[in-house]
Amino acid sequence: MIQDRICRECGVDFKGGPRAYYCPSCRYERQKQNARDFRERKRSGKVRPLGSKDKCERCGAEYTVQAGAQRFCPECQPIHAAEYDRVTSLEFYNQHKDRINPPRKIKRRKRSNICAWCGNEFEPVNGSTTCSDECRRQDINRYHREREKRIRAEYARPEGSYTIPEIAQKLGKSRTTILKWYNAGKLPEPDGYEKRGNPYWLPNKVASISAPKKKCGWCGKEFEPKKGQALCSDECKRQHRNKYMQERYDRKTAAQKAQTTISNRSARIDLTGQKYGMLTVISETSRVGKHRRYICRCDCGNEVPVKVDSLRSGNTKSCGCLKSKITPPKFKDLTGKRYGRLVVIERSYEKALNNHSFWLCKCDCGNPRIVDSADLHNGVATNCGRRCPLGKRPIINPERHLKQQEYRKEYNRKKKKDPAST
Repeated sequence: MIQDRICRECGVDFKGGPRAYYCPSCRYERQKQNARDFRERKRSGKVRPLGSKDKCERCGAEYTVQAGAQRFCPECQPIHAAEYDRVTSLEFYNQHKDRINPPRKIKRRKRSNICAWCGNEFEPVNGSTTCSDECRRQDINRYHREREKRIRAEYARPEGSYTIPEIAQKLGKSRTTILKWYNAGKLPEPDGYEKRGNPYWLPNKVASISAPKKKCGWCGKEFEPKKGQALCSDECKRQHRNKYMQERYDRKTAAQKAQTTISNRSARIDLTGQKYGMLTVISETSRVGKHRRYICRCDCGNEVPVKVDSLRSGNTKSCGCLKSKITPPKFKDLTGKRYGRLVVIERSYEKALNNHSFWLCKCDCGNPRIVDSADLHNGVATNCGRRCPLGKRPIINPERHLKQQEYRKEYNRKKKKDPAST
């Protein structure tokens, strides 16, 4: 409850609540003094960290510190708060009892024993003013009706005037549309404003309000547009679309004619005898689709068919030999190197694929194998294959291992012929 208060420090009058003891300036100075005192206590080590243990000033029990100004344990805190509130309430009452007592005495008087709604006599209980629940409900409804009338009278506007929602309903527009017209200044000046700040217009001005006019993009007539509408009628829309389609057709026809002219112009050019890079044009040959082609002889002696566009643009300069001359194949010589059980002997051209280099290698078991250089470098190929006599693991004594392999083969052959002998 905000009221006039007197500062305990300087005696100045100020507005504040029941526990506002100091004016704003004195309160600010006290906050600064409290901050200085806190910094002094912190330097001297008298500040209690949160979570530490301390003793209650009322009962002496130990409690966990949860706030900087905590003085009591959780059990004593409500009791201390009630005592403090009682003292401050009595102090406030003694200072303002001349203002508080008269309305309080009126409330404490015994209420009438006549029902406020039906007028029957009854014995009031706990200060009730009605004899039953039904009378109480009717009395509350009457109070709300009277309150609504008071509010309407307070915010009353001239009878027959229109607000923004009522104008929107009358014109068949949305409330948002009318509000946009009002913010853009397209509505006439309001005749007044309600106490809530809402504008209203009298009927004579509302009759002159209409949707803003817009010129048709085809015929130029003014009309009331709907959302996104640019043409006034379906006939204007049809004629506008016909004009657009005709212009589009004319542009497409002009582009086709220009393309045909270019094609005819290029058809008349004869390239026989001319030289482009390493190619000499000999004669014209069959077309590929719409593209003309010429038989050309390269300086290396090969004859190849080439498109006219490729010759004139410079994309084709030879039969393909120029590329091999400019970028010779690059590979690293691996002859004599060892990769696992494989020793590289020489390069092989039997499996040439995608510019990969293949090498003929010899395994420690004596078997040859052709391997890709990438498999050698990556460690994929380390022997002559899955059936290498030396096996997958490295063998310390190859001769002994080969003798064991021959013995096992001979043993298996005898076992198949005569199982009883083994």
